[in-house]
Amino acid sequence: MTHVPPVVPPATEASGTETVLLLRIAACAAVAGTVAISVAFALLGDVPRGDPVAAFDHVNDRPWLWIRLGGIMAMLAWVVAFAALARVMSGERARAVAGLAQPLLMVAVAVFAVAYAVDGLSIGHVADAWANGTAPQGELVQQAKVLELVSGAASILSQSLLGLALLAHAVAHLYTDDFPKLLTWVGIAGSAGWFLGGGLLFAGVPGLSFELFVPFTMLATLWVAGVGVVAWRRGSRLARAAS
Repeated sequence: MTHVPPVVPPATEASGTETVLLLRIAACAAVAGTVAISVAFALLGDVPRGDPVAAFDHVNDRPWLWIRLGGIMAMLAWVVAFAALARVMSGERARAVAGLAQPLLMVAVAVFAVAYAVDGLSIGHVADAWANGTAPQGELVQQAKVLELVSGAASILSQSLLGLALLAHAVAHLYTDDFPKLLTWVGIAGSAGWFLGGGLLFAGVPGLSFELFVPFTMLATLWVAGVGVVAWRRGSRLARAAS
């Protein structure tokens, strides 16, 4: 008698209470991450790059380490949000593309975390040493210049990778009816501009500054918040239908 191996069914979206739970997690993480990164950027202010002494004063005038830590937590919240959404989106193609996009987002956030850790912890300690006079000033200035180069390079790279990862997730939303198409195209436009801006800055194209691409980052950030709102509403509809 010939043995017929069992057929493994293709991956499908989560169902029932699991879907509602994941949608609620995605919604809360997306909105919380958006609020946290917006607050972090607002508190960060206009950092006087290229002037270590002015940068020391800027850092010491605000809760620098907590601002950077808040930014890292915000990006981790986005990772959680899109990981949950990748499980519950309707449509196999949408889930497949989102599954491919998620590793990109994880790498981007890892690089982002390194940049923020160097800028928050290391430069924060140097600025504190400057304020307390616990080390020669010339030595502290040189340390600050080196750390700024390291954190700046990692930051620019992370911006390009974040734009690329969010763009991939936005493209995944084109293959499902879970999200309004207008919202999805807002995400694609914002993320594409974010990716392009970060890429051009990383390539060292002269005459460009990241401020020129801030509108795209804001657009993509608003898209993430919008995705969270839609996810919450979908979860609420499913919960009412199941009750």
